[in-house]
Amino acid sequence: MGKLRTDSFVTVQRGSFGGRDLRAYMASTSNAWSLSESGWKPRLGFHSEIASGGGGTSGTGTLRNNNFLYGNTIYFSWATFFGPVNLVTAAPTFTFSPTSKLTVNLEWETLWRQTTSDAIYNNQARAYARTQNTDERRIGTMPRINATWTIDPNWSVTFRAEHVMAGPALEKAGDGDSTFVMGWLNFRF
Repeated sequence: MGKLRTDSFVTVQRGSFGGRDLRAYMASTSNAWSLSESGWKPRLGFHSEIASGGGGTSGTGTLRNNNFLYGNTIYFSWATFFGPVNLVTAAPTFTFSPTSKLTVNLEWETLWRQTTSDAIYNNQARAYARTQNTDERRIGTMPRINATWTIDPNWSVTFRAEHVMAGPALEKAGDGDSTFVMGWLNFRF
């Protein structure tokens, strides 16, 4: 689509589980606009997700917790802090390449609970303790950086970092900030 890169999807889950009705959904969109194909090749972008929640910790009524049927949850947090259950995210992004071998992606993600009647979940769909007991919606903010340096066609180095700045929903449950830093060397043959 020219300068626009876009990826969106919607999933709907219906049926029953453990004798309870299941009514869940998830939607995601990721978009980036190339500002220039020369120089630093800057791209402005935005991504947002919503995943239903509700009934996961109550044990009764309709189960509305989205069940992500695929194994890759790093879209929501590289450190696996959060998964696509009872989650709403929105993040502006900026990508640039200061050299032909280095690409940097920055984003500033804000996270909320889809419903305050359910917990906050990690990437394994496990509820964080006491988060179902707070009426706060905002989970927090998470700035992220990903940098990849391509040494040659076979070797590259990647660095990632993200920092969760806990919002009221985490703080009232007794949780705080957390930082994740990771780097690795890739070899492709």
